[in-house]
Amino acid sequence: MVNYFDGSFVLRPGSKNLIYMQPQLKVINMNISRYLYVFNYILANGTKRQGKFHFGELSAWHDFDGYSCYIGYKDLTMGLYFHSRFDFDYQKKATLKDFKLLIDKMTAELKVKG
Repeated sequence: MVNYFDGSFVLRPGSKNLIYMQPQLKVINMNISRYLYVFNYILANGTKRQGKFHFGELSAWHDFDGYSCYIGYKDLTMGLYFHSRFDFDYQKKATLKDFKLLIDKMTAELKVKG
């Protein structure tokens, strides 16, 4: 299991991209707005089953207050939190790669600017 709260997050001035720096100084460039767009798209266009909305291979749900949102894919859960914080919880590293590719494909098809 990997949790991305063991590093630090940096929002560069004038940028929409959140930079995550792991303790080993590996940089992951994230555009949180694309993930929030996908989250909202799943809620608007998905089918609700057992408290979650499902759209294709993705699922989306949120806490009662709406400040904690989640996107699910296979064994991965991405948490989207207040103040642009996020984390990933997954069992297989390949799932994270596949998830990011799926989000990239989906946002390209929906023509999301980020």
